[in-house]
Amino acid sequence: MDFIDLVIDASGFIPSGMLQSNLYDIGNYDECFNILDEVDNQKLYGKYCLGTITLKYNNTQIPVRSGRCLPNFCTREDFSKVFSEVIFTDEFCYTKAEPKHFDDIDMLALEIFGFFAVLVILSTVYDLILYYLEKKPYHYALLAFSLLSNGRKILKTSSNTGQLSCINGIKSISCLWVIFGHVHSNILGTGLINPFDTNNFIHETKNIYILAAPISVDTFLALGGLLSVYTFMKTKVNVPIMYLLRILRLTPAYAIIILVQSSLIRYLGSGPFWGANEYTVQPCRQYWWSALLYIQNYVNPTSMCCLHTWYLSLDMQLFLVSPIISFPLVKWPKAGLIAIMCYIFLGFVSPFLVTYILDVPGSMITWSLDTYYTKYYFQPYTRFGPYVIGMLFGWIIYKHNKHGDFIQFPPKYKKSIIFTLWLIILSGLLACTYGGSDIITEKETGIWARTFYNGFNRNAWAILVCLMVTLCVTGYGGPANAFLSMPVFQILSKLSYSIYLVHFLVVLVRYMSKKVTMYFSETNVMYEFCGDFVITLLIAFFLCAIFEYPIICLCSNTIKHKYKKEITEIK
Repeated sequence: MDFIDLVIDASGFIPSGMLQSNLYDIGNYDECFNILDEVDNQKLYGKYCLGTITLKYNNTQIPVRSGRCLPNFCTREDFSKVFSEVIFTDEFCYTKAEPKHFDDIDMLALEIFGFFAVLVILSTVYDLILYYLEKKPYHYALLAFSLLSNGRKILKTSSNTGQLSCINGIKSISCLWVIFGHVHSNILGTGLINPFDTNNFIHETKNIYILAAPISVDTFLALGGLLSVYTFMKTKVNVPIMYLLRILRLTPAYAIIILVQSSLIRYLGSGPFWGANEYTVQPCRQYWWSALLYIQNYVNPTSMCCLHTWYLSLDMQLFLVSPIISFPLVKWPKAGLIAIMCYIFLGFVSPFLVTYILDVPGSMITWSLDTYYTKYYFQPYTRFGPYVIGMLFGWIIYKHNKHGDFIQFPPKYKKSIIFTLWLIILSGLLACTYGGSDIITEKETGIWARTFYNGFNRNAWAILVCLMVTLCVTGYGGPANAFLSMPVFQILSKLSYSIYLVHFLVVLVRYMSKKVTMYFSETNVMYEFCGDFVITLLIAFFLCAIFEYPIICLCSNTIKHKYKKEITEIK
């Protein structure tokens, strides 16, 4: 087959099934990209460009993505002249004649990863030598980066009496829900040949659990507030040390993900849609500093580095102000309780008023996505409700664990009360997920419906989750506590932060690397979710073992030696 035949064969044309919303005919990317011929002793390559054709149907403009192939010496302007009906951009043009080159940021990333690779190899080898010689290390820092030691810590499970072990299961399930939601939310725009089916799918009430997946964020907010107070009251750690430990605990692994997102991710795939990768790389190159300062939701909410990490900014900001509530609960419990109840009340009122005044939508399927994200979804002044609710329950659990009889039920009605509470929890969680289906799918767009939904739904969810934790840790969890406290969830919980950091990149790389169109069905999405989760789990293990646990080890041991008086367990 000669050069011209291959170029024509690799190009796409008007796709079939357009009336069923198939708007992609991307041609054959690999065939075009791998074309190589020699003319007059000069190598001639193929050049693939993914363009857009705008068609009109019943006064509606329909964008159709079409892949075209020409020789590599053709510019974007040449493509537009040859295929006058197609609009092309440089980001979506690819040829072997123009290979990618490492820039300064890429070289910096390679040097940093190389440095850590040497540390890991040396530390692991030293650990293996000690293991076979049955000796102890000269200094704990020498084993900080050992894959062997850190792997054991990650995979080790325990069941101490002071653990809130049910939280492991709740965090793990919520983490899976987040990944499942992101697999679905990123499916559009990547060569889907039946988007009408996805539209019908998400508007069916039984599938609302996918669109309602963002409520899992409020699970983490509630648990974060609960643990912040519980830990604050259980351990005598001064506030600066608490802040330092938090920052050192989160930032190294986060910085590595930002580094990958701003550099090396460009070399992890290829395909017709790979040009979209630039829209994720550039924000990290421009706003990496606001990400590491945890202020993205204020500085650059519309162009975030690592979009899914908006939560880290929100969580850090709430954590930094949490001592304002925690300290009074320790020193002046009555005044502290009154204050926290006032904060909880404001946690209902604030999103209620913001939604009403700014006309904020009720979901992400919206006519005003920027308003929803920048004025409501990303902001602490509308999302702090679940956090302070968690703080109240953290105080309750601490008091019960300390005194043993803080939560008691009348013996005569004990079983009935516990059964009723669990019935309220389970039915309430279902109601929070499915009860707002018309608002989530925008069948109902009235201002009062949206206002009450945004004001009350997330806070109600947080109350129910915290009530579940309270029943489990106070001995009223039964089979639910047994399930949520399973050892496998303890391992997943340890990896949950790394899983959270990694999963979105795994999903994006897979979608942007697609070289054929995809047919949407829940079965296909489930297969992709399983694959994404397994890959995420493997990468997260190494991220945790290399960049999370070593920092925890070094910082905790250093600080404990230097501040023995500040870090002591309450009797």
